[in-house]
Amino acid sequence: MNKLLVASAAFTLGLTGIVAPSQAAPAPVSFTLNFVGVSCEGCTVNGEKIKNGSVTFTSDTGSIPPGVFMISNPKFGFMDANTVIVMQYKGKAVGSKMSRKEAVAAKRASSCWVGFNPVSNGGTDSPTENSMTIRLSTVKDKDMSGKTTKSILSWAKPTATVKGQLMEKPSSKFLPADKGRIMINGDLACG
Repeated sequence: MNKLLVASAAFTLGLTGIVAPSQAAPAPVSFTLNFVGVSCEGCTVNGEKIKNGSVTFTSDTGSIPPGVFMISNPKFGFMDANTVIVMQYKGKAVGSKMSRKEAVAAKRASSCWVGFNPVSNGGTDSPTENSMTIRLSTVKDKDMSGKTTKSILSWAKPTATVKGQLMEKPSSKFLPADKGRIMINGDLACG
């Protein structure tokens, strides 16, 4: 008899919309890249325009997935490749403040970013670690027509820290750098 009453009560509560509380949806998150140095107002980073010196990425899923940040603007020379924001240069400790001269001289770099997953949503990142400063400069190069032009150079300054901003094994992701830049055609696998 007790089992019948419990089953009947559960069925009735279900019909009336009274159900057991479910796990709350993750809180929306945002991550901002703040740009300093050469003005790149109107440049795009992963399809989002830089406005007032920054670009913010948002997600309703509670985290922002790992990947790379590609930066472009037609005011700089057409190189037939995407310039990727560098997170760390090989041989430099994470958290280093690289000068332009050091960045341009670098021969290998990593651009893989680990994403953003705050503690409040079950991750390991502090909610206050939701931004990064990106240094912008230009380097002389030849465009596709062979004319001398300016090309964008971009790197995290300070370089991304292991916790929260750089892939866990960056040494396996160092790619050749040309004048401090990683330039790609297509996708760049990180992970």
